[in-house]
Amino acid sequence: MTVSLKQSRTFSFHDGTLKNEAERLVVWWYGPIFKNNRLRSVPKIHIFLRTIDHENNLGGVMRRETVLTHLGLLRIGSVWEKGVSSSRIAYEERKFSVSFSPGGWRIVTLDDLRQSGRSLYTAFHDSNYLPQKNQHKTYLIEFDLPDGKHLLIPCTEFFIRVYGRSSEIKRVLATYPWEEVKKRLYRPLDAPASPGTWPVKFTYHVHKHDAILLAHMLYDPYAKRAAKYIYSQFEELSSVLVYGGQ
Repeated sequence: MTVSLKQSRTFSFHDGTLKNEAERLVVWWYGPIFKNNRLRSVPKIHIFLRTIDHENNLGGVMRRETVLTHLGLLRIGSVWEKGVSSSRIAYEERKFSVSFSPGGWRIVTLDDLRQSGRSLYTAFHDSNYLPQKNQHKTYLIEFDLPDGKHLLIPCTEFFIRVYGRSSEIKRVLATYPWEEVKKRLYRPLDAPASPGTWPVKFTYHVHKHDAILLAHMLYDPYAKRAAKYIYSQFEELSSVLVYGGQ
């Protein structure tokens, strides 16, 4: 299978992630997240990559481990060579209208899709790495579209792209219990909040564009439950894929 590539910004990791790989690789899929053996360290995740030669022909699938916060740069479709990425697969870009209201979305597994006759396996060709059973904890968010079709997004992808602009928010939510999250993301207010307002003061590691998300996590019960649930999954399960919203 041959793919088309397009240039992107150049990325690399300070810790040398993928630097020692002998082959050119493209990020293909995200696997299960699992707890880091180091106490209070960022959880790790299995990522699946495919080899891609310099004629852009895709090869076999391989699995690697990395920390969850690296996924901000390890985007699905990004091409890496010696630890540097400067191109990605030229996917078609489309916009969709979705609803986050109850009934407009649901959490599904790959096995759920297979049993309903909507398997992703035909789209991935060599799909032996895609776990089918629920115990693998590979979840997707399924949105209903106005035309009767459905949009599927890996829950890990949703977490990395939507839960804040800064990687610090993802790191803290996945690594610490809620009381520690509040200490690491928020600073004390100068005065009590006035009725009907959601004031926040946040730490210097957080981007100013994250103010709305941080306000919802602090004052909106639904958003707070979703944020707190992320860390609790790592306490309950030894291998889990993160999602918020339940």
